[in-house]
Amino acid sequence: MDSSTHSGSERLLRGDAAGKKITHYALGDNGTTPTLSDTALLSEKFREAIDTTSRTGTTVTITCILEYAEGNGSGSQVYREAGLFNDPTTGQMYVRANFPDKTKTGSVQWTLEWQIVFG
Repeated sequence: MDSSTHSGSERLLRGDAAGKKITHYALGDNGTTPTLSDTALLSEKFREAIDTTSRTGTTVTITCILEYAEGNGSGSQVYREAGLFNDPTTGQMYVRANFPDKTKTGSVQWTLEWQIVFG
């Protein structure tokens, strides 16, 4: 399930009052269902810059390529949640999604893609 926050949909394309747009994604390991009031991932483990953003009509596509991320020292990391942010370390979260357990190891490259449709 994905949940765009109240402030997220308009700012996704235009940026906020200071002109900040979505620039980063983060991954975490909390599988709690997203809500509109979420302001951060519930257990963030990794954050990185977004690779590409494109727009076709009312659809915005955000693509992220994850080469390697394991924050627990074991050589692998289980992820259950992802979010889109406007800052490399803090900033505002615009979208939070959760998904079934996915284990990331150093030998596997992930491509994460969000398609957000405005109606």
